[in-house]
Amino acid sequence: MKRIGIIGIGNTVINHIEQIKQINEFDLVGIYDHNPKKADELSKKFGIHTFSHPIDLIEQSEVVDFISPQPMDLEYIFMAIKSARHLFIENKFLKNKEQIQNIIDLADEANVKVQIARHDRYNPAVIKAREFVQHANFIETRRGIADISPKDKISTALDLLIEDLDLVLSFANAGIRKIQARTNNPYGNDIELLNVRLEFDNACVANINISSLSPNSYSKMAIYQQDAVVHINLGNNTLEILKANTKSQDILSFDFKNEAIKIKALYSELISFHNSIKTNISPIISLDEDNTILEIIEEIKSQLY
Repeated sequence: MKRIGIIGIGNTVINHIEQIKQINEFDLVGIYDHNPKKADELSKKFGIHTFSHPIDLIEQSEVVDFISPQPMDLEYIFMAIKSARHLFIENKFLKNKEQIQNIIDLADEANVKVQIARHDRYNPAVIKAREFVQHANFIETRRGIADISPKDKISTALDLLIEDLDLVLSFANAGIRKIQARTNNPYGNDIELLNVRLEFDNACVANINISSLSPNSYSKMAIYQQDAVVHINLGNNTLEILKANTKSQDILSFDFKNEAIKIKALYSELISFHNSIKTNISPIISLDEDNTILEIIEEIKSQLY
């Protein structure tokens, strides 16, 4: 059993606490946040210890779960690695290639595992879809963002773009030879529509679309190959496979809605991370992959601004 502590309180902290408590391989030692009042509220609700300083939490933990980024938290990430602690990090922390490379170098030196959270990769519909995808010819993703303030449009669009890039790269499974990015407002910061087109070395093409003009939030993905089209609805955990030359009633359908409570993406991620620590293998979603995605993001930004 590994002792794990949580640093940071964000929108997902309750899910983190609940999922960690369900995993026998982890012992939740407590939580720290820059806002002691919020930390105390969670402490009383879940019966967990509150630390007054992140260093104390790091000392008591073998694994540190970083959730909500704050200005000082990067320093604590470095501190945790130097203390030989394994790290599970939400992707909102890492937005700089130099920072990631520093973490990679420190983690290699300390012989610790660092896994980046990618919840969509562990969606049960995505996991099932991999059984039907052999060679993707064309990939399309579509995301709609509802009820978002203008000041958050860019950061939210880029966060979702990171998720989509991760999924696309995992299905395309090839190097990128060309990147094209377009937006409805190329000369301003108010991005409402974002389109990214990727061409891969294996001839696969991907088209990523993100919109903040939608009245409802949604997230969908379609993967086209020679013998079938695979439709994934990430919002409601459903999957459809339409094979070539088949009738509509012969579509293969999988509905994971009823399993959503049991099959939590975060739960699966944490189990996978524990396994990488136990067996001393690289995490499924590594910092090297995150570095590749940030390189793509930088190229996209250079085309947009």
